[in-house]
Amino acid sequence: MPYTPITGQRLWLAKGETLTTDIIKTAIAGVDDIAQQVGASSWHGLFITPELAKIATASMPTDIDIAHLLAAQDNGLESTAIDMPILERQGCQFLWQNKDLLQDCQPFADFEAFLATLKAKKRKTIRAERRKVAEQGISCQRKCGDAITDEDWKAFYHCYVMTYAVRGQQPYLTIDFFMALAATMSEHLMLAQALDASGEIIASSLFLYDDRHSENATLYGRYWGALGEYDSLHFELCYYQGIEFAVEQGLKYFDPGTQGEHKLVRGFIPTTTHSIHRIYDPRFVPAIANFCAQDREHMAQYRQQAFEALPFNADNMPAFDTTQ
Repeated sequence: MPYTPITGQRLWLAKGETLTTDIIKTAIAGVDDIAQQVGASSWHGLFITPELAKIATASMPTDIDIAHLLAAQDNGLESTAIDMPILERQGCQFLWQNKDLLQDCQPFADFEAFLATLKAKKRKTIRAERRKVAEQGISCQRKCGDAITDEDWKAFYHCYVMTYAVRGQQPYLTIDFFMALAATMSEHLMLAQALDASGEIIASSLFLYDDRHSENATLYGRYWGALGEYDSLHFELCYYQGIEFAVEQGLKYFDPGTQGEHKLVRGFIPTTTHSIHRIYDPRFVPAIANFCAQDREHMAQYRQQAFEALPFNADNMPAFDTTQ
């Protein structure tokens, strides 16, 4: 989770079970018990699904008397976990959707069909970026699963390490980590490579993806690196290759990771992220609760502004979700 800021399930349910208020309450009570056993000051559920956030916050009492809890604490009485609210914080990430609004929301037929949904100026910009890559004598290819060789992994890791070396830092992840991915879940891996005119790998971008038949099948990206500076290559290898792959595989979404307004002009839609937080010390709750409330308002405004910057033409502009 620390290296994957991506929304997903955080509770493992038995087959056939669905998330309910009772399950959420039971899970939260269990987390509270563990937190109290280890003396934790708080716990945090990060990048949880909207459903989990809604149920978790709705199932908690809202009329918390902080003054009473502080007075009780001053008198040497311990507050119980259930006395504390669960606070929600919202964020914003950018998500590409494989949905052609002009074709009854069917998946795009190809990359050009996606480009057709954009304003003419934005289409021209993307085509120009892709053309710049080719004009530098660079070609791109994608490999999946067992087709990714040990030599490919070595080349990828060399590129990955360079993203840290240029900043004088050590990489977070080891080659053993990536080899473990290859050994245990190769069917969910896609590696995009950039090759120079001599056929040498000069950049790599690693993605993970769901089974295309799974609900909300998504492409997740990416670990990236390059051996030098190349005009527009980052956009090509990290975004356009990913979009092409998602279209080919029939995936519903492409989640490129956190941050980056530059994703907006490439068709990635601002999407709400959710986290929940239980703070046990009542002295901190009012300030943190106030911050979360103000931050939610700020993020709602930010999402609206980001939405207005999307490059789609009028017929393909998705609806802004005001309920988030």
